[in-house]
Amino acid sequence: MQSVDDFLHKTQYKESLILKSTGFLMRHPNLTIDIITTGGTLEKQYDPIVQTTVCTDAPSPLPNYIEKYIQPAFDINYHPVCNIDSRDMTEEIYEKIIEAIDKSGTHIIITHGTDTMSNTAQLLLERLSSDHGKTIILIGSMYPYALSPNDVGFNLGYAIGQCPSLESGIYICMNAQTFNAGRAVKNTEKGVFEAA
Repeated sequence: MQSVDDFLHKTQYKESLILKSTGFLMRHPNLTIDIITTGGTLEKQYDPIVQTTVCTDAPSPLPNYIEKYIQPAFDINYHPVCNIDSRDMTEEIYEKIIEAIDKSGTHIIITHGTDTMSNTAQLLLERLSSDHGKTIILIGSMYPYALSPNDVGFNLGYAIGQCPSLESGIYICMNAQTFNAGRAVKNTEKGVFEAA
């Protein structure tokens, strides 16, 4: 049986989330977030032929996922660049990512494979002008969208929540943490991102 203290704690927690959400929307009534998709584990889908998850040429599942499950109360624009394993990043793709950033607004989320996410964040830090005036967050997942449970929804929600409150700059949001570009590495043994 649930104790009174547990009930009050959960009720207060839910109320705090509602108040934070309301305050968030009141502070950012005209917010638009641009999501640039590049693939990675986050967007992999199950292929019954090879019986594993793979990057495909199919449209990104993220727009439908965000609309159905996250239901943000602001506008989101999508900019598909590619759908690849991040170990297959090329100079041409980096140029397309930068082009998509240039065409986007001031709040940007880039979906990316985790293996080279730190490299891309560092590259953007070096190639974008220091006065670009945009908040750019790279995110990925350790478990693919196509499998359940996964960390896709949490990572997306966390990044969307962080985006308006961060100063302009380049960040990685993983494992409920926000890292500055050049300050995060993937621990491949633990499957988490850590401060560099």
